[in-house]
Amino acid sequence: TLQRHEFRKVVMAIEARIVLYAPDEATAQAAASAAFARMEEVDAACSDYREDSDLMRLCAAAQAIEDD
Repeated sequence: TLQRHEFRKVVMAIEARIVLYAPDEATAQAAASAAFARMEEVDAACSDYREDSDLMRLCAAAQAIEDD
């Protein structure tokens, strides 16, 4: 029987909530952890608040080319 599980974590400066159904807590935790990890990967790549994100490095490189 599947049971409802809910997980919350702050990702991308907001509280993300994952609700899923799994047969046990360990399975649910593994799935939620994988989903939160993916959210953190997207944040690392696309954040316009983090100077070290791929997006911000791309913007900085474009600005450097434009300034030349």
